[in-house]
This record gives sequence, structure tokens and C-alpha cells, in this order.
Amino acid sequence: MKFNQLQYIVPLLSFFGIVGIITYSHYNNKQLPIPAVERDYPVVLELFTSQGCADCPSAEATISQIKHYPNVVTLCYPVTYWNKLGWIDRFSRRDFDEYQTAYNSKFELNNYTPQVVVNGMEEFSGNDIKKLNTYLNNSHQIIKITTPIVKRKKNHLDITYDLSNVEDYEDAHLALLLEEQTTLIDSGENEGNELHQTHIVLYKERIGTIDKKGQSSIDIPNRFPLTNSYKIALIVKNKNNEIIAATISNSI
Repeated sequence: MKFNQLQYIVPLLSFFGIVGIITYSHYNNKQLPIPAVERDYPVVLELFTSQGCADCPSAEATISQIKHYPNVVTLCYPVTYWNKLGWIDRFSRRDFDEYQTAYNSKFELNNYTPQVVVNGMEEFSGNDIKKLNTYLNNSHQIIKITTPIVKRKKNHLDITYDLSNVEDYEDAHLALLLEEQTTLIDSGENEGNELHQTHIVLYKERIGTIDKKGQSSIDIPNRFPLTNSYKIALIVKNKNNEIIAATISNSI
């Protein structure tokens, strides 16, 4: 049989062309800046993550970069389904798995990490900087509400909230956030790495939907040092599980 060079060269060039495009796109995506956009209303970015996921540290780093942007509310939910693969994330909670599942049943997706949900309405991979920039510049407008007043006494937090400017909502909850934590990972996909995380959700507390002004209290779990800094986020949703109002406190 006569050797046909083109038979092999054309597919080979196509292969390297595809690889080149993928590599360029990946490189280009990593180099994109994340602008600190001036916003009059909040955007909520909920990251579903795990210390056992190799793709999650870069998404965590992105969240850390933008967490102080004006009117940007970032929340990181550690899920449990990575725990069986070599490393147990001590922040993970099964109810966070269920929270993510509720979103993905709407998106017709399976749970994955790192996943970012925007205002409970859209989702994208936590490492897609282009989409992040798109949503920071142009997301569905939600209501900016009064930041809760939080008084802390050791591990006890008293919280006063006000939802007077939200006309109709189905659900509202307070989220206790650990502002930052660095963990040395001893096994699993991130073995040997120090993982720096920010705005880790430790607990969610549902508040009433009848009285728009009220008080609640949350105790910081005893296993976390009192020297750590925490925040409280207030998230309000409609019956479609979409976020319609939000705010976040300063460090406490």
C-alpha cells in the first residue's frame, strides 16, 4: 500500500491546532483581569467547593481577590461528596450538598466543583474568568438591603436585621462566615498544598418571613478560635429559589 503522507499530516496538524487553541484559551483566561466594577446594587456569588478538589484552589483564590469589591457578596459552601476520595474537608456540610442540588435541579445539572451560582439565577465554572467578568459587569439587579447590626460577645452573636424595603419574599436566611482560613492538606488531590480560603459558610439560620424587622442569634462553633474574624451575610429569596436581596456585614 502506498504511504500517503497527507493522510497522517493533516490529522496531526489538526490535533496540534486544537491543542494550541485550548492552551491559548486557558492561558488567556488565566491572564484576564477582574475589574472592581462600581455597582449600585449587589451581586451574590456562591461558590461550591471542597478542599479535596484539585480545581478548587484557583477558584478560591479568585473569590479571595474579589470579596472586598463594592456590593459583591461572596459565599463559599464546602460540600461533602469529595470527602470519600482521600481528604475530609472539616468545613463541609451535607446541607450544603442539598443546597447545591436544589440549584442544579433547576439548571438540569449534576453537582460539581468548583461551581459558582450568580444570584441563584445563573451558574458557571468557578475558574471561568470571562464569565465572572461578564456577571460582575452585567448581572440581574437585586435589592440592596440594610446591613445587619451584629454585636459579638466571645462566641455569641446577636443580630438585628431589617428587610423593610423587600416587598415579597419566600425565604430569608443569615449565613455565618469564617473570614479566612489556611489549611495544610495532607492527602487527596491537593496533598502537600496550603489552601487559603475566605468567606467560608459555617452555618445558615433561617429567619421569619412575616416580621420584616427582627433579631436573631448565632453561636460560633467551639472548634473555631475566638481570635478569628467572622461576617454575617443576609440572603433573601423568592419562590423560584432566586436571590432578590442581599448584604454582608463587616468583620466582627
